[in-house]
Order: sequence, then C-alpha cells, then structure tokens
Amino acid sequence: MNEKREVFVTTIDNPYNYFDEFDKWFSYDESQGYHTCSFVDNLSLNMFSDSTDKEIEEEIERAVDIIVKFEGDQKYKKIVRIGDKDIDENDERFQNPIDYDD
Repeated sequence: MNEKREVFVTTIDNPYNYFDEFDKWFSYDESQGYHTCSFVDNLSLNMFSDSTDKEIEEEIERAVDIIVKFEGDQKYKKIVRIGDKDIDENDERFQNPIDYDD
C-alpha cells in the first residue's frame, strides 16, 4: 500500500498542527507575522496551472527544504505526514529526500 506523503514547514512555536488544525495554525502563523504559506509560495517558483499534483508536491518540498536550510532550525521545522501519522526527521522514511535534478 502506498500511503500519501505530505510535507510542509511550521515555526517551532506554533502550537497547532498544520495538517489537523489548519485554520488555527494559519491564524497563529499570520498573527505572529511569519506568513509561512506566502513564504513557501514565493519560493515555489516552478508551479504552473498545468503542473501535476506530483510536481506541485515536489516543488513545495523543495521550498520547505530551502526554508529549513537557510532559516535554520531555530525558527522553522519540516513536518511530514505519511498516511495519517506525523513522523519526525529521525524516521527512516524521512531519510529519502526528493532528487530535484530528475
């Protein structure tokens, strides 16, 4: 069975779960002035109206990886959900980053 994999980024201080409590997560994020969704959107340069779902997911993950790499782990963290389970970066399933050169 191939479970759906979702990736996004959140600030370490946001008490809400992006996947389960998006409205609360978004309100908190905006109220703190982070504007994380806009940040990801601005870095997701290769999304077009004819992009496939897979291409969009890969582009979002690329943007997330850039944010975490350059903004550091003091503010942002990558969050991953496979199926209905959130996993942490030490999980072996997390250790297979997307090859952006394909």
